[in-house]
Amino acid sequence: MPIKGLTDDVKPRYPRLGKLRKGAEMKEGGPGKDLEYFRFTSDDPRIEEAFAKRYGDKPASLLVFLPHTTAEEAFSTWCEVWGSSGLIHRCDGENMTVWLEGNKYVMGNKPCDASQHTDGDPLNDAVGRLDLILPELLQEGFVGYVTITTHSKHDILNISSLLAQVEQASKSGIGLRGIPFILSRVETQVSTPGFGKTAGKRTRSTKWLLNLAPVSDWVKASMEQMQKDALMLQEPLPVSIEEDTTLPEVVPSVVEEESTVEEESTVEEESTVEEESNNREMVTLEAMEEWRKLCTQATKLGISAPRFSGTKLKAMTLEDLREEYAKLKNIVNKEKGNNK
Repeated sequence: MPIKGLTDDVKPRYPRLGKLRKGAEMKEGGPGKDLEYFRFTSDDPRIEEAFAKRYGDKPASLLVFLPHTTAEEAFSTWCEVWGSSGLIHRCDGENMTVWLEGNKYVMGNKPCDASQHTDGDPLNDAVGRLDLILPELLQEGFVGYVTITTHSKHDILNISSLLAQVEQASKSGIGLRGIPFILSRVETQVSTPGFGKTAGKRTRSTKWLLNLAPVSDWVKASMEQMQKDALMLQEPLPVSIEEDTTLPEVVPSVVEEESTVEEESTVEEESTVEEESNNREMVTLEAMEEWRKLCTQATKLGISAPRFSGTKLKAMTLEDLREEYAKLKNIVNKEKGNNK
């Protein structure tokens, strides 16, 4: 039974093992030097040792997984004001969701006090936090996630866009989870505000940014699935009602055959047919395309060709489609011979 005000609004999540950092340790008066690799820190020395053992001292690229389903859950983005004692307020650029009143934090919805932000602009205090699972740490026996924080607007925009695209392409119920990503440090030329003599102008400077991308094997598999889905959605070529009524005389009706088999077969026979079909080769994309081309030829010759829906084609075996193809091919060849 959840405890009101304590466990009644708990979100499922793994414990945090540590943090990946983009820069060196902080120095007095400001952040540390921007690094070309990832620096890992943890409150548990054993986890730090395990990370160094698996990834070395200066890893610039990591295989990672995301513990969350959606892009919004995986990569939280806010505009935050911090002081020496901690968080002062968190907002979305217009409205605050958490703010400090006296010595207590208040959660709700309240217009942002822009004067608290750097130069009065909330975007100057933008921050993004990406939760990751490192498989190498799992193999070392440490279960949990690692967080990397970035204040770069370029990082925030690039990662948000990438995750939204991958989430849209992923059709599985688990969303982003289970998809392997590569997180790396990349040297990039970016546009930044000028200083000194170039004040008020934009200048180009070199920055080490984050790059997150799904592995190529997943992208290839995703593209193949999208091509297959697109092919299934193609509407069959139009066939007149008259041609449809003569269809059983040219090629036996598949629907009629299936209905007859269903009426005459027993539960045991159906089970046997199902087991056998599972072991038979299914229709390939190339076979589907060849079938559609042949149907187009038949239609041009005035031949009534059987029209299978995308769902029906997907359920057929390659052997079944070959038989239908051979029947229709013979009819097409005969018709071509008669027209000579």
